[in-house]
Amino acid sequence: MVSSSARTIRLVAPAGSGKTRTVVSRVRRRIDAGVPPDRILLLTFDRAAAASLRGSLGAGPSVPLVSTLNAYGNALLRERVPEEHGRVLSRRERTEILARVLERRGRDGGAVFAHTLDPSAWLGLLSRLKNEVFDPRARPGPRLTAFLERDPLGSAMVPRAEGARRIGSVVAVGRLYRGYDEDLRARGGMDFDDQKLRALLALLRSDRLRREVQGQWSEVVVDEFQDINRLDFELVRILAARSILVVAGDDDQAIYAFRGCSHVYLLELEERLDRATVSYDLRRNYRSPPNILKAADRLIRRNRTRIPKRPIAHRTRRAVVTLSPRADPEAEAASLAEAIERSGRPFADFAVLYRLHAQSLPLQLALMARRIPFTVRREDDLGSEDGIGRLRALGADPDLVGRLEVARRSREGVPPECGVSLRTIFRAKGLQWPVVHLVGCNDGVMPHRRSAVEDERRLFYVAMTRASEALHLSWIDAEEAGPPSRFLREAGLAGPLGWRLRRRSQRV
Repeated sequence: MVSSSARTIRLVAPAGSGKTRTVVSRVRRRIDAGVPPDRILLLTFDRAAAASLRGSLGAGPSVPLVSTLNAYGNALLRERVPEEHGRVLSRRERTEILARVLERRGRDGGAVFAHTLDPSAWLGLLSRLKNEVFDPRARPGPRLTAFLERDPLGSAMVPRAEGARRIGSVVAVGRLYRGYDEDLRARGGMDFDDQKLRALLALLRSDRLRREVQGQWSEVVVDEFQDINRLDFELVRILAARSILVVAGDDDQAIYAFRGCSHVYLLELEERLDRATVSYDLRRNYRSPPNILKAADRLIRRNRTRIPKRPIAHRTRRAVVTLSPRADPEAEAASLAEAIERSGRPFADFAVLYRLHAQSLPLQLALMARRIPFTVRREDDLGSEDGIGRLRALGADPDLVGRLEVARRSREGVPPECGVSLRTIFRAKGLQWPVVHLVGCNDGVMPHRRSAVEDERRLFYVAMTRASEALHLSWIDAEEAGPPSRFLREAGLAGPLGWRLRRRSQRV
């Protein structure tokens, strides 16, 4: 792959297989072969991944442009289509704009808005429209109707019966979308998705702009290609129309379907681009111990829509893997905190992963009780000044608030990299830790009752493959919590024996 001269290259790179190193090696080889660095474009989907690529490439004049797709779209608008560019508005500003548009539409007789005026839900719908490449200035048509019928919020808005009411609902959503766009522009702004959508629409409208932009690049490299949506794909397709295109990703780590992302673009790259494609696989896994890799592979093989793989463990030493039932989330958190404290390892060696943000609350309390530093998403942090203030306003137990104050002060000055990492599995992708605790492994949570099983299986696979030395899985052994996750059995971590008979922790 590093020295391939193919025009379209697909690199399938499972977890821990050295994808970044391989991509960087290819870029360096191309530069050594005489391709000017400013003719190579590297795209990825979040700032952390872009920063990692930049760090791997190093500094200096012979480094190509590394950018997120959003940042690239923003720069394209600013430099070449300034009339379409605007300041990216904050969520608060966008919510205020949309609330006014909703109020206006409701006053004008928009029955479709009568039973839900929650701007945050509508912001999600409008974001999905943009990521499906709906032009807010275009007239609503059959494609919008079909999309709304599939969308969680849209399906509640659009009656399935034929007739004027159904058509009227679709038109009303189209007018809301247009009104929101008009108000954004009146404010001199745009939202996060507009950075890509406005750039794509500008490229589609102008042959001259499209030729100029396509002529800039000899090679376009797209990392984490399993995380793209329709808007991303169409933008990449246009940018790379006249250049070599290299895409790298792992369909088994496609976990952002709720954002409209789909791994089918990686699976069906050749068909969707209509370009002959050469595919390469990285088989050797440098991160996962052999028993974790075997279990994770056994699990993910149950998914039907995937690229078949045969991973090989580079490491020979087995990991510690344990299964532990706990009476309730508080007992689960207390046991976990005790184990971390007694381990003698640096706290930064540990990650505690969970499916839902709410699952972090007992974990935070248990770690605070033992004065163990940790990092958690700011919005969920019970020990932050904002978090404590919210608890006071809700009339929380003064003793609890006092203990949180003490815990907060004890965490002051502790660098984030020195604490236990509390994260949803979604925020753990691309990262690794020596020791991973995966909590709440119950059916209904993992897999989540409202999500597709194959999506959830990929999520569990991602969680398992974050651990490089030890993996501890726990579940709530209570009737109301549901049975242990089916994924534990599918991974071969537990046999067919009745789970209710297995009350003690097990090492497997």
